[in-house]
Amino acid sequence: MKAEIEEPPPLKSTIPWAVIAVFLLGAVGAYISYRQFFRPKRVFLTRHQTFQIESGVKAKDDLEEDDSPDAEQRLSWMMKERPRCIVLTHNRQTADFVVNITVNRFPTDRSGNFGNADLSIVKRNGDVIWLDSFEQNLKSTEDIGQAPLNKAWEVLCGPHGI
Repeated sequence: MKAEIEEPPPLKSTIPWAVIAVFLLGAVGAYISYRQFFRPKRVFLTRHQTFQIESGVKAKDDLEEDDSPDAEQRLSWMMKERPRCIVLTHNRQTADFVVNITVNRFPTDRSGNFGNADLSIVKRNGDVIWLDSFEQNLKSTEDIGQAPLNKAWEVLCGPHGI
């Protein structure tokens, strides 16, 4: 008489596929959240300066310049404080935020101002994050070209920033 060999029962997974799928979806969600909230913000920065010959009057002798390289350099000095907060990019289409700064310098006007600047910070999709205006006069403690950069840094990377 021959001994019959019993075959073991087929192996069944102890973890249902649904649990594995939920785990994978959770991992993908955590990764996307990390990329969205903890990766550096890509910033496209422009700064345009105008040096007016006469206060409040636009003339053909006014000197206009794209001062973006200097603004990028000044912002990069601030980036040393929190290097993982922002990354400057020259590709406007891939930027998360577009920072536009316009600076006007002119002889002192009647109210004692000799410079003003505008700052706008806009998301890639067009949502306006921040709009601000600055003036420089004899009481000012910082250059009119630096004030909007400081505010942009505060909005993007400050303790209460976005």
